Amino acid sequence: MSTWDTNYKNKPAGTDAPSTLDNEQRTNRTSIEVRMENEHDTFEDGTSGLASADWRHKEGSARVYYQSAEPTNQPGANGAALDSGDDGRIWIDSDIDELFFYSGSAFVSIGKINTNLIFKSKRITSDNYLHDAAATYNEIFDKLSPFIPDTNNEMLLSGGFTSNVVSRVKRKDATTVTIYYLTSGGSIANTDFGDGVATTTSISIAW
Repeated sequence: MSTWDTNYKNKPAGTDAPSTLDNEQRTNRTSIEVRMENEHDTFEDGTSGLASADWRHKEGSARVYYQSAEPTNQPGANGAALDSGDDGRIWIDSDIDELFFYSGSAFVSIGKINTNLIFKSKRITSDNYLHDAAATYNEIFDKLSPFIPDTNNEMLLSGGFTSNVVSRVKRKDATTVTIYYLTSGGSIANTDFGDGVATTTSISIAW
């Protein structure tokens, strides 16, 4: 396969025989297709070869902006300024791990990426549900700790703790998990639940 360099770009030369131009044209088409095939579907991948089917992105091929500065131009050295036709582009701020999408006029924050956050979307079963008017702190720890095994892991919850609305639980250390909840006064509070602690409380949570 030809290397796409200055020498290749200068072919065919003005002095080349016209009878060689068909070979140059085939080589050029193949060179383009092979390079497009790195991240796009082509006829060689089994498409129909029609314009409507070719050169779609392969799964996992699209790349988002990953940089500290907010992007202002389309990708590439000669990329034009972003405009309404670029709506939907994605940018990850590499300094603060925050995810944004382009609305057509500005990048809008979707939220921060927390590498310690563990999302659970399983059907509620006895393994991820706890409803008890007199649960011990130890029972709460035993229920939640397997889902957040490492320090600073977090998990989303729904339900209540002593009439307060709970939102998430965090692994504090090897023997403690911390539940965060919204109090009746509207402020965020938290309570630690320790391994082996016999204190009881009323709780009804699911995750």
